[in-house]
Amino acid sequence: MGNLFGVFSPYVSWCGVGVNWVSVLIILVVFPTSFWVMPYSWVVVVSQAVMNLKSEFSSLLSRFQQPGSLLIPTSMFAVLVCLNLGGLLPYVFTGTAHLSFTLSLGLPLWLGQIVYSSFKQPLWVLAHLVPQGAPGALSPFMVLIELVSNVIRPLTLGVRLFANLTAGHILVVLLSGVCGGSATPIALLFLVALLTLELAVSVIQGYVFSTLNVLYFSESETKFLTVG
Repeated sequence: MGNLFGVFSPYVSWCGVGVNWVSVLIILVVFPTSFWVMPYSWVVVVSQAVMNLKSEFSSLLSRFQQPGSLLIPTSMFAVLVCLNLGGLLPYVFTGTAHLSFTLSLGLPLWLGQIVYSSFKQPLWVLAHLVPQGAPGALSPFMVLIELVSNVIRPLTLGVRLFANLTAGHILVVLLSGVCGGSATPIALLFLVALLTLELAVSVIQGYVFSTLNVLYFSESETKFLTVG
């Protein structure tokens, strides 16, 4: 059991410094394009995926798009995918499988949206706590429900990301331990299929995280126009 969860331990230190968290810097060395005369196939695929993602984010923001507004969600997607995929490598610490790391990504984005909304339209922030058409007798309860639903947004973002990655890593370790002693083609095929599934989950979780942030921002802007 200790070996099963050992890959998630961030307490390996050297001279008092947690060296496991250094793996988060893998994003800085993933795409060294300056060392290549022509872009290699991996960079071409990633560049095309990022362009498609920017186009989708642009359609979600539609008329609310500002210069540079796509930089944060697109960069967030690239960082999360690189960290998720890097965590699948042997003996590489997975930072995105820790709630402290995922919350540090989701909380500033949510807080920035709240601060932006409060300064741009403070009355809307208060009015939004009571949905339109709600009975007056239920208004106190609706305020509480809306307040809780907004406050837990960064928590749900962080928990969704870390829980899916943690569950996937544990499943890979458990099943590889069971099938690892067998060299049959069926066992190897099963492990390859499982690893492929985990690769897909790593990409999908980065996409979901960044897309939800774009949707939250688009929702706030839409309600600004509705109030105005």
